[in-house]
Parts: sequence; structure tokens; C-alpha cells
Amino acid sequence: MNRVVYTGKGVCEIESQVLTELEAQEVRIEVAFASVSTLDMRLVAGELDVSADVPVVPGQEMGGTIVEVGARVADLKVGDRVVVRSIIPCGNCPACESDLAHTCHHVSVYGVDAPGCWQSMWTVAAAAVHVLPDEVTLRHGAWVGSVAVACHAVRRAQVKPGEYVVVMGAGPIGLLLACVAQNVGAHVVVVETNAFRRGLAAGIGFDVLDPTTVDMEELVRSETTGAGADVVFEATGSAAGAAAMVLPSCVRGRVVVVGDVIEPAAIDLHQVMWRELSVTGSRGYETEDFEQAIEWIGQSQLPLSRLVSGCIELHDLPRVMAALDPAADRMKVLVAVKAL
Repeated sequence: MNRVVYTGKGVCEIESQVLTELEAQEVRIEVAFASVSTLDMRLVAGELDVSADVPVVPGQEMGGTIVEVGARVADLKVGDRVVVRSIIPCGNCPACESDLAHTCHHVSVYGVDAPGCWQSMWTVAAAAVHVLPDEVTLRHGAWVGSVAVACHAVRRAQVKPGEYVVVMGAGPIGLLLACVAQNVGAHVVVVETNAFRRGLAAGIGFDVLDPTTVDMEELVRSETTGAGADVVFEATGSAAGAAAMVLPSCVRGRVVVVGDVIEPAAIDLHQVMWRELSVTGSRGYETEDFEQAIEWIGQSQLPLSRLVSGCIELHDLPRVMAALDPAADRMKVLVAVKAL
């Protein structure tokens, strides 16, 4: 049994895993598949060293099988095929007391503040575990967290059938946003500067535009008889994307910020006021979004296989992470943790 440990900027190491005694409300999971998320990449790039509990085992998204349950775990059993919510709320802050634990003031995250799923055996709180239905494979389990993020954002936006939706950014989360919004019944346009991602979005069937060669606002208004988009999702995580997100919106349009824009961004607040726009943040997911993600994956409503750039083995992770370029033409990378 092995695990991958992040030890410092750009460095991951393979270690032998030593199992600890299981607590009463914990379960131990044999991990079959995991994935490399944006948060994993930020961690290994050293961006989270100030807050992360380094050294730490990365990884948030996975599919696996329970091999041991704690003495006080009643609703899970050995053999259950499961996934895990990565958010660990404190349970005591105003957000948690308001039933908004995903925005916990003192939140911890598996794979950053506590050991994540890049290991053969993963011990987690039973309360964070969801059982997969038969129609969801363990490989697809590694997608549930990302799909849940998209489900949460679309729910926050209150997307309705027939609405015109613009998704800015065609990374894995952006394309999942587009897929979920389309499943709700919206007409979706994807905005992306990267040719590889534009091609992927077009291949899935979305209308796509390159904002470096096409005036986004002009095109959207021409397709909506001058009105503009009902909903705009900012999923680039860039200051440039944030600055442009209000431009194609209709009067009283909804703008939802999904990407984590860390750098300062210039937003045209005059347009926010003038058009009475609603600008909303969307952070992570809630339990109901996680369940919705599992349901939609089980119903094969999402083109997940089109969004996979490759599958590596656990022992390859140190080498792959050391060479990983966030700007490369790549989508989701899966990790086969268990030899299948």
C-alpha cells in the first residue's frame, strides 16, 4: 500500500502507507480511481503552503470501496462503493449554524488540511461519504465533486429552460457548467480563448466563440434580438474574465462567479447598476448538489469520457505533477490508484 505526499513546492513523493486505528465514526476506503483537480495543481505549485498542512496527501475526488467501518457507523457497510465530499466544516460558525456548511468560516478540505485520496487506503469521516448506485462506475466516481460544483452554480443561477446562457471558460468546470445548464434546457454559448478547448466544446455540440476575434457582447446581443444573456457564468478564474463578465448580460441578468479570481479585477459597476444585474458567488457544493451529480452521472447525461485527457497510475503522480503545466492543452487527468 502506497500514498503520494506533497512535501513542498513542486515536489510529491511516494511513501509506504501505514494504517492507523479507525475511529468510531470513520470508514476506511480502498481507493480505485482519483483525479487531479485544479486545487491539487495549486497545492503542488506551492500556492497553498501558507494555509495547507504540509506535508499532506493531496486529492479530493475519487471512487472506491469501503473495507472497514467504525464501531458507531450504522448506515454504511463493507463492500459499499462510495465517493466522499471533500469539505470538512467546523460545525460551530455562523455559516454552519445557518445550514451553509460549504461556506464554513473555518473550513478544512481533504487533500489540503487533512490527508486526501491519493493513497491506497483512505480513512475519512463517515458523514462525508455517499454510496454510489450500481450505474455509476468507480472511475466516474472521480468526477462527482466537479459535477457537483457545476450543479451548485447552475442552481445558484436559477437557470430555466429556454434561457440564453454564456459560459466564460472551457476548462473542466466550465464545460461541466455548460453541460448541466444545457440539461436544464438552456441555450448555451461557450467563450474560450484556447483553441484546444474551443475545439473540444464544439465537438460536444456547443456554440463557441473566441473573444479575441469576435466581439462577445455584439454577438450575444445579435442572437438575442438585442436583449443579452439571461445568465453569464465566469469560469476562467481570471481578472480579464471577471472584467468582461457583465458585458453580454441582459437587463436584470444573473452573473455567477464560479472561478476563483485571486488577483484584483476591474468590474464595470456602472453596468451592474444601470442594468440592475445580480452578481452572485458560487462556492463548491452542498449535499444536494453532490446527490444531483451522482444522479446525472448515473443517467449518462454528461459526456465525461470526452473530458478525460488521460489516466495515469498512482506511482506516476510525482513525475507527472513535477512537469504539469496548468496552461497545457489538457482536461481532466484520472489516476488509477488500485491495480485493476
